[in-house]
Amino acid sequence: LTIYRYFIQLAQIRNNGISALAQIGEKPFIDTVEASITYQSRILELQALEIESRKKQAIVNSFNWSQNGQSDLPLNFTPDSLDQLFEVYKNIMVRELNIDSVNNPVIQQYRIKQNILKIDKRLKAEMIKPQLDVKYNFLTNDNGAFNPQLTSNNYRWGATLSFPLFLRTPRNEYKIAGLDVFNAKLETDAKNNELTNKINFTVKALTVITEQINNAAKNVALSKRLLEAEKLKFDNGESSLFLLNMRENKWLETELKLAEYKLKFIETVLQLVHLKGNLNYK
Repeated sequence: LTIYRYFIQLAQIRNNGISALAQIGEKPFIDTVEASITYQSRILELQALEIESRKKQAIVNSFNWSQNGQSDLPLNFTPDSLDQLFEVYKNIMVRELNIDSVNNPVIQQYRIKQNILKIDKRLKAEMIKPQLDVKYNFLTNDNGAFNPQLTSNNYRWGATLSFPLFLRTPRNEYKIAGLDVFNAKLETDAKNNELTNKINFTVKALTVITEQINNAAKNVALSKRLLEAEKLKFDNGESSLFLLNMRENKWLETELKLAEYKLKFIETVLQLVHLKGNLNYK
């Protein structure tokens, strides 16, 4: 929106200037028609973008509610500029690249499941072991009084040894529990490898996008130089308004392309943050 507003301002200034020059006979009136068409076309493009911006804001409002049930975003909400966000997320990217560990909650979920299955496996192992119960009682007198003299004749003890009569079922359950633990480990390793591959791909994508941003910035500078040269020729009567508008439209295209790459960079950095599981990335 900021880029379009700037170019609308340029078109308005040119439209007013061409109209004034046409009034005194310095420019043909047909140039006023072309200047007016360019100005009105950019206004229509800006209005379409404003409608799209309102839609995006409504989507954001649906996820941003205060405690009293009202939206926290006002109707005249103005987001940060793209250049400001781009600088912020460049720093976030550098910080994320310096963090080797992956704390994705999905991996934590898989590890918790694996630990639960290990506990279940140990429980199944206890079901196979025999059970030994030892009883030990001091003998008392006929009147129920305890005899403090400890000899070999004043106590009684016993032991009971028991084990499952049919070991087939608990052994099978133990084997199944072991397979579950092994399968959970494989799932955890597979998910970890999947996240690692996605992180590596995202890092490479950020490298490519950074190069695209640099190249797009060079195109913006070159397009602006061509426009300035065309303006000079137009002021000297060596060019036409059509060529001038064409140069300006080309400059607008390069500016929009640069903004597109910057937005893609921000989205890719957010993907990297999401994959690494850093919930406090700001």
